[in-house]
Amino acid sequence: GQGDADPLSKLHLDPPTLARGAGVYRRWCVSCHGPAGAGDGPAAATLLPAPRDYRTGVFKFVTSDPAAAPGKPRRADLARVLRRGIDGTAMPPFPD
Repeated sequence: GQGDADPLSKLHLDPPTLARGAGVYRRWCVSCHGPAGAGDGPAAATLLPAPRDYRTGVFKFVTSDPAAAPGKPRRADLARVLRRGIDGTAMPPFPD
């Protein structure tokens, strides 16, 4: 049935896309968010507030669209945070 679909294909995450994303994460994100997204990168100890632990799947900035999955960000939500950063935190903008 529909629920049996491979989650990666449902998210349109093919191997080349995943490899590219992994490279971007290693270059720009791992120093704060850590290798597994735990918020424990080498720079994390100096940041206030500390980087989020994304392993739990809990996101702070999500859409208020009632049709969206509750508590889960849309791709547009994630893109907005990455492109604009988050005021009052160490999360910088990555406009490109």
